[in-house]
Amino acid sequence: SIHSSGSPSSEPRPATSAAMTKMPGTSGAAIRSATRCERPLRSCASSTARTIRANVLSDDFDVARTSRRPPPFTPPAIRPNYLADRLDQETIVAGLRWGRRIAAQPALQHYLVGETMPGAVAESDADLLTFARDTGTTIYHPVGTAAMGRDGDPHAVVDPQLRVRGVDGLRVVDASVMPRLVSGNTNAPTIMIAEKASDMIRAQARQRQAA
Repeated sequence: SIHSSGSPSSEPRPATSAAMTKMPGTSGAAIRSATRCERPLRSCASSTARTIRANVLSDDFDVARTSRRPPPFTPPAIRPNYLADRLDQETIVAGLRWGRRIAAQPALQHYLVGETMPGAVAESDADLLTFARDTGTTIYHPVGTAAMGRDGDPHAVVDPQLRVRGVDGLRVVDASVMPRLVSGNTNAPTIMIAEKASDMIRAQARQRQAA
């Protein structure tokens, strides 16, 4: 069975302003397990379904930010534009089809009883894309709100030393400095950004002491 909790939602809409951040989407599939589940699937007794999840880890779409009228503290309108890009659409559909292929393998037939979502009614690419849009969710790993970039990059908030441009003595050290989304969890890259930043800060302090 394929049960998607994947990427998307509304109809594709064009961005109305500059990109503010990058966020990945995800759409997946749940495979229903047979009641005669045995080892090595030891956890089958506690669950009646198995999940095959296809993730769209891409920043081919831009989040559009639309400023609202005053007061200035009113939250902006943010449109994620999930699945607005054709490549992301094709990727999520292919991922759902691969989930079905995996579930159909002979080695798994002893454990599975069939597809529950989206079910046999979803056969065409359009059907699967609609299913992903209707049931998908974001895995919510946004980056890029304070993107790092070289001099002259109009979207760069911090320089390669993570220093905020135009502000002395201030750095940004977190996932927001990633100019592009990594194809995976952002936790480990963020830790390494912090490690690199600490090295740069210590190196700068040593230079000042030696001067």
